[in-house]
Amino acid sequence: MLVYDQPLNRTRSSDRATTQPPLGFDVLALSRLLWGRRVMIVAAALLCAIVAVMIGKSLTPRYTATAQLYVDPASCSL
Repeated sequence: MLVYDQPLNRTRSSDRATTQPPLGFDVLALSRLLWGRRVMIVAAALLCAIVAVMIGKSLTPRYTATAQLYVDPASCSL
């Protein structure tokens, strides 16, 4: 149960500074993380591709398209 007539229990600013993640972005650490999990990433990509192909093949097409190419033999001179 919350007590509204007392102040919140706040941590000291020195404690907060040590628990916050460092500012910035480490590309090398990210690349090592992704390289270490490359098997799972490839497996997930293949699974999604297989599911997408299966769904695409199971749907009935709404539209069909045809193309015809007419060549006039009289205009072709070799």
